[in-house]
Amino acid sequence: MLSKLKKIRLLANFSQQEVAKKLGISQPTYQRWESGTSQIPPSKLGKLAKVLGVTVTEMEGAPPPFDYLEYDRDFEDDRRYFGEVAFHFVGGSSLLLPISIAQRDSLVQQLENSTRFPIVSSLDNRTVVVHTKAVSDVFFSSEAYDDFGPEHDSYEHGPGIYPDDDFWEIVEHSELPERLDEFPVHRVKEVLAKVERTDEELDKLISDGTVPSEDRSEVRHKADALTSQFVDFATYVFWQLKNGKTRTAYIEDDYDIYAMATELNMLDAEETDILHIAAEGYHRTVFVNPDSINYLTCPSHRFNRGMVQEREQLIDQSR
Repeated sequence: MLSKLKKIRLLANFSQQEVAKKLGISQPTYQRWESGTSQIPPSKLGKLAKVLGVTVTEMEGAPPPFDYLEYDRDFEDDRRYFGEVAFHFVGGSSLLLPISIAQRDSLVQQLENSTRFPIVSSLDNRTVVVHTKAVSDVFFSSEAYDDFGPEHDSYEHGPGIYPDDDFWEIVEHSELPERLDEFPVHRVKEVLAKVERTDEELDKLISDGTVPSEDRSEVRHKADALTSQFVDFATYVFWQLKNGKTRTAYIEDDYDIYAMATELNMLDAEETDILHIAAEGYHRTVFVNPDSINYLTCPSHRFNRGMVQEREQLIDQSR
């Protein structure tokens, strides 16, 4: 797993040598900071954060603030909630995504430019590539609207707005205690409290009268279904065919997820390349005709990790 500092540096498009030069230190000194073998001196924290374009708290692991109310214009557009975009298809179920203002603007531009497979990242950890020729219409609805589009009562909703990759990494590794040790204890507890409802918590809701005892099994079932949805959104690749059927695959390598989605996004009108989905190596490999799908979705945090892997190769190996 990449250190937080290394990920921030790669996203800022700097090599270790470039950051070290801006700070007036040697590259080996910076490398020790990034690997965690030595502490960053307090006197250097502010300058390092400025060089990388983040705050000190973000550099130390705290997620950047997010404007859920579409109100504070001091926030960057990718950290401000816009509302929802609803895709409706000629055949198959509609798709509803909560998105930021930045993603709204990006998707509008792609649609206006007649991009064959526009790509959009939602605030519930879905990076989606949509086949425009399968789309009947698309509705953007900001927070100012009371509904999400013309099929308001029938949309399937995700588990909620959780815009930070570390949240989803914890969900992804929720059954691997050794991986959860890489995150602050308080953050793990905070995330798991939103994702899982224990029997003890349910018993307390019944004892204090919040949940009627006769509804216990129904509440337990809904809680388990929500947990399963969280895990699915953190783990799997999904795609919907034009006939409405859906497919699911687990792709082990994050870079394969990133490469697959970007390859689909970059197909132009003349290309008919079949899409390779490297599901489980030799034992399960899938090939998909891009013209046969409505959309393909993958976990955004895993897509982003794959993107960082590519940047690591391009930046650290070429400079």
